[in-house]
Amino acid sequence: AGYKLFIVLAGDKSSLRRQSQERINQAFDLVNGVNNRQDMLIQSPTHRDDYDGGDSFMSAFMCAHRLRYGKEYRNIVVIKKNVHLLNRLIKDLGQLRQWCRDHVGRGFDFSSDYNCMIIDDEADYASLDTNPLGSPSPIHADLIELRESLPRNCYAAYTATPQGCLSSNPNDPVGYPKDFFWLLEPFVEEVN
Repeated sequence: AGYKLFIVLAGDKSSLRRQSQERINQAFDLVNGVNNRQDMLIQSPTHRDDYDGGDSFMSAFMCAHRLRYGKEYRNIVVIKKNVHLLNRLIKDLGQLRQWCRDHVGRGFDFSSDYNCMIIDDEADYASLDTNPLGSPSPIHADLIELRESLPRNCYAAYTATPQGCLSSNPNDPVGYPKDFFWLLEPFVEEVN
């Protein structure tokens, strides 16, 4: 579908984030967070740890590598639903946006270079606004800010317990399945 940035929101537990990251690493044959095959060019700045901002946005999104070698990687960030981590990612995306503006003459465009698919695992946990009558809950507010920081993004959420999601505000950009929802049926073999 042309997405170049994927953000996987992997619950709030390190074990779930690590499990999701391991699946990404295996699915895309990432070695030290990178697959350099010409038909792939995928990298994950979170291949070892959560997105804590230890690296700059330049290294997290391989900007210098792109300038030097002209290789455009698809980026996969697997991150916990944690206020500190989400704020760091939002800050780095803001810096990345400015960097793209500064290098627009070299063919960089934040909107098209980092169009994003946000995948929310366990969408009923922490993503929903648990304070609809007042200020939004912190994680929910950060997820809205994350979406607003990316000019082109799609938010896909899944959960085994959608009751909270279905009772959310239909105009909310995070948590409510206003476009569609799909009930997954358990597999059953037909006999006779």
